[in-house]
Amino acid sequence: MEAKVLLGAYYINGRAVYSLHCHTCSNNENIFLTFVYEASQEGHKRALWEALKNIANTMEDAWCILGDFNSVAGDRMGGTDIQDTEVRKFEDCIRACDIQEMQSRGPYFSWTNKTIWIRIDRVFANVYWCDIFGFSQAIYIANSLSDHTALIIDTLDAPSQNRPSNFVTCG
Repeated sequence: MEAKVLLGAYYINGRAVYSLHCHTCSNNENIFLTFVYEASQEGHKRALWEALKNIANTMEDAWCILGDFNSVAGDRMGGTDIQDTEVRKFEDCIRACDIQEMQSRGPYFSWTNKTIWIRIDRVFANVYWCDIFGFSQAIYIANSLSDHTALIIDTLDAPSQNRPSNFVTCG
C-alpha cells in the first residue's frame, strides 16, 4: 500500500492556515483525505478555499474533506443573525470543488460556547468517493473533551477485502 501525506501551511499576515492532504492506494483505488482547520478570520478562509479549489481542479479520484471549516451555512442557534456574506463565499467554494456534504447522524451542532451552537465541523466528498464507498455517513459524537464534536466517517458499504477498518476517525 502506498501512502503520501502533504501538510499545507499557508501564511497570511503572519498567521498559519492548515490543511493535511493524505493519499493512499487500496485495492488499486486512489483515496484522498483532506483534513482542515480554518481560523475564523476572513483572509485565512480565503486561503483555505483557494487551496481546496486548486486540489479539486486536478482531483480525479475519491476525495473526502473534513474538519473545522469555521464557516456557517445557515447553521447557528443563538448569537447574532447569520449574514449572507458569511454563507456565500463558503458555499461558492463547495460548488467550485464539486463536493457534497456527507449524510450525518448524531448531534446537529458541532461547536458551542454554551450560548451559541454552530455546525462548523463538516464532512464533504466528491462523486468518486461515492463510487468507491457507496453509502458513507459522518457520525458526530457528542460530549467530546473539546468544544468541537468529534467526527467519524462510516463507510458501511465499502469493499471489505483487505481493508483494516470500517472507520476513519478525526476530531
